[in-house]
Amino acid sequence: MPDQPVSSRKRLLHILLWCLAASAASGVLTVLVPQRDLLWRVTAMGFTGAAAIALMIPLSLLVDRERFRAAGLFGMAACVAAFILSTGLIWAGFGGWRLGERFGATLGLVILMSPAVVAMLCLRASEAGRVAGPVGLAFAAAAAAVFLIQIWLDLPSVDRWQFGGTGAALCWSGLLASLALVGLGTDARHWRWAGVLAALAALALMLYGVWVSQSDDARVLTCVISVAGFVAFANVLLRAGVLGGQQWVVYGTIAAAGAVALFVNLDAFVHEGASDDLFGFRRFAAGALIVTISGTLAVIVLALLNRRATRKVVYAAQTVGGGAGQAGAPLRSINLRCPRCQKEQTLPLGGAACRECRLIIHTRVEVPSCPRCGYDISMIRSDKCPECGEPIG
Repeated sequence: MPDQPVSSRKRLLHILLWCLAASAASGVLTVLVPQRDLLWRVTAMGFTGAAAIALMIPLSLLVDRERFRAAGLFGMAACVAAFILSTGLIWAGFGGWRLGERFGATLGLVILMSPAVVAMLCLRASEAGRVAGPVGLAFAAAAAAVFLIQIWLDLPSVDRWQFGGTGAALCWSGLLASLALVGLGTDARHWRWAGVLAALAALALMLYGVWVSQSDDARVLTCVISVAGFVAFANVLLRAGVLGGQQWVVYGTIAAAGAVALFVNLDAFVHEGASDDLFGFRRFAAGALIVTISGTLAVIVLALLNRRATRKVVYAAQTVGGGAGQAGAPLRSINLRCPRCQKEQTLPLGGAACRECRLIIHTRVEVPSCPRCGYDISMIRSDKCPECGEPIG
């Protein structure tokens, strides 16, 4: 069973090599055969198949993990769909009914929407995304359906663009609402509902502008979108694995993002679309945006470094010996008594069989860690984590 994922990836690599070989062969034939148009299409199909399989290989790593299997399977299915649509786009010149335009638009939809859906499926598999993931998937499904109606149904030109605007509104509002809902049920950040309500208000305003009455005054829409974006950004950034004094980087970045939202709203309400920046709100917003981007990148780097350090701490704890307290000996075995034949024995961790009655016994050990910062608390007798002060049971 463990070799099955590896063999599947090897099979994908073999198919990838065959696709590249077919493309190379058809490229050679274009020099020798006069019907070059047909061979160019075959060559394009080979390269498209190779690209689809190359994307499937990292997605197969998600399939190997049970929690993220749905995300990996959807991603691989999206690669297959993209290859089929690319094939239709390559050969659309032999058909009518605007096939080329429709295959191209559907291919663009798959390419743009699939990463977001895979991310939402991964988010749904986590503890913090049990609500945010399904909400994002619902908005993505609704937006995809609206875009497909726009692409494949023969609608008047005005209606087609209205469907496109509806799909875009669903995408943006759904993204902001789902990010604001990350962590619902695991923390007490009730201010997230301000972002959710602002995202829904933005959706209502955009749909009203698309279907009922268009207006040049976008000040209210700018305000609600900025509130929704700020809340979603702050909610996600606060969940980064940044510890101790490093949290000031998070707070400073959130403050800079709030400044961006503030100056954007001041510019919208004071200047009212004027080209002149009389009070410098746009310059202030641009400067705060640069600080926000820099701070966000710094938080990502700090989170990655802390995660690596936490793994080292856990590994060091796991390499403390069990029997005689000898340091450096990895935990590879466990002393136990078989529940059926009562024979005392030492078995390797994981899956093993009793040496007497051959009963299959599965064992696993875990090092307890702080739920907030991941610090090893196996030898801590205090009721608080010594690293971050989080209460531990």
